[in-house]
Amino acid sequence: MNPWKYQTTNDYFDYLDFHDCIVEDIKIEKDIVTIYFEFIYISKDHPLNPYKVAK
Repeated sequence: MNPWKYQTTNDYFDYLDFHDCIVEDIKIEKDIVTIYFEFIYISKDHPLNPYKVAK
């Protein structure tokens, strides 16, 4: 299974909801922090969400 990968900036961070999300792993390499979640809610206003509700 290929995990879905998304890089965000501060412009879109407020459109993500981490309520009840489980962190599976955290990796730190130089100036990059990668956080692996079981799931994340993406608000209906996020540019990558094609739905009218959070997904």
